[in-house]
Amino acid sequence: MAVRRSAFAGPASLLVKIRVGTPEQLQATLRGLFQVDGVTGTRTIVVLETFFDRPLDPRPPSP
Repeated sequence: MAVRRSAFAGPASLLVKIRVGTPEQLQATLRGLFQVDGVTGTRTIVVLETFFDRPLDPRPPSP
């Protein structure tokens, strides 16, 4: 499983990109999110195809 998160403006307060192999793994991950204090709901979007995906930058952000 690969997880990426990004803060952004809009109606939601956090975007979490989760890559799983099966619908059962997705369901288990969503159940786990609801165990986090403060999580009151989720919105799931299934991506059918990704044209490119940039790797995470391992360097810490500049001050």
